[in-house]
Amino acid sequence: MESADEQQAYTGNRWYAVQTRSRHEKLSGTLVAKKGIEVYLPVKKSLRTWSDRKKWIEFPLFKGYFFVRLPFSKKDQVLQTKGVVKILGEKKPEPIPDDQIESLKSFEKYEVEVDPYPQFQPGRNVKVIHGPLQGCTGILTQKKGRYRLVVLIKVLMQAASVEIDGNDVELID
Repeated sequence: MESADEQQAYTGNRWYAVQTRSRHEKLSGTLVAKKGIEVYLPVKKSLRTWSDRKKWIEFPLFKGYFFVRLPFSKKDQVLQTKGVVKILGEKKPEPIPDDQIESLKSFEKYEVEVDPYPQFQPGRNVKVIHGPLQGCTGILTQKKGRYRLVVLIKVLMQAASVEIDGNDVELID
């Protein structure tokens, strides 16, 4: 029997992480979006160099994953899409807090350099109080002597990080 909190978590539109077959993030995300479901695929831009040219290429930030926002009752529409493997969660699909997705969207909106952060080490929970990322929450860490704001997507067991001034954050619990 589900608790009242668990039942509430599956009503309304919530974000979920969707696992795809290898290199199917864009295709599967596009097919899901055509079904009228909100899709978010965070990307990382990388400058690629060939012998005759250079070009900025977008790659999925989390390889093999994208996010959908939908009521739990519509999960089958996602699962029946070409390239989709499953919606992530331990025993059943697990919703992702809105603030985590909004923080990832802020990274892209303000075009800050984003790095995937697969070797996640827990740190201090912080909130950005100054600058373009004001309001974003995450974990403060250090990489190569510089502070980074890390946004963990627990259900993926992955995170993304951006460089940030340590004076622009405050500790939260």
